[in-house]
Amino acid sequence: MLAPRYYSAEYESWNRKWGAPYGYPNADKIRYMDDIPFIHKARLAGPFAFQANNTTRYFEYPWVYDQIDHSASATVVDVGAGVTGLQFVLSKLGHRVYCVDPGLAHPEQYGWGSQLVTHQDLNSAFHTDVVRIPTLLSDCGIEHGTVDYVTCVSTIEHVPFEGTVQLVSSAADLLKPGGRFIATVDLFLDLEPFTTRTGNKWGTNLNLGEVFAREPRLRLAVGDPALLYGCEGFDAELVQERCAEFYIGEYPLFAQCFVLEKLAS
Repeated sequence: MLAPRYYSAEYESWNRKWGAPYGYPNADKIRYMDDIPFIHKARLAGPFAFQANNTTRYFEYPWVYDQIDHSASATVVDVGAGVTGLQFVLSKLGHRVYCVDPGLAHPEQYGWGSQLVTHQDLNSAFHTDVVRIPTLLSDCGIEHGTVDYVTCVSTIEHVPFEGTVQLVSSAADLLKPGGRFIATVDLFLDLEPFTTRTGNKWGTNLNLGEVFAREPRLRLAVGDPALLYGCEGFDAELVQERCAEFYIGEYPLFAQCFVLEKLAS
């Protein structure tokens, strides 16, 4: 599926509750205050106040949240999350959450568009217990077959194709049978298949059909193939004709949303 132009009142309510995707009102001012301790600033600004985001996250974050069963504690691996807020929301709700992101190994790059804050800082502020793992997913050390959900919000379009294939394969390794890989992927309007350009400063338009075909342990469980680039039935001209139905981010892009489920052995 592609993120719709108009999302539900429930999603609007979720965003207000958690301050997604930019933080609570006045978060920009609050997080730069020098006269109050960080723990208080964080609580006033909210868990989404410490890393830059795109406007498509108004739909993506509550949509990813909605794909998870919150009736019992689950093990969730959030890939490429930096210090974005969803991981702290899920931990606050009682899930066991791991943030796996090789970028966290480099303090000078810590959290794209963020202040220099740490998981320890944010865990203390929000009474959460997110475990930071600054490696590739393939090297994260989590036992295979023990994870309920792998989430990946707007990450794999920034990774070379073979790296994406490896990431999805690693997710399949970690997931239990029936476990789910929940992802959103940017579809840039200034790149092929909509133009002749193959890349921009943010990445490329991944052929998701080819990515899915490379990992037979996972099947598409949620998402319309006709609205996922490279999948059967996808037609760039028809998508353009329907563009008024879909949310277009501040950098011109659609948000592709899908869930892959691990098959039983």
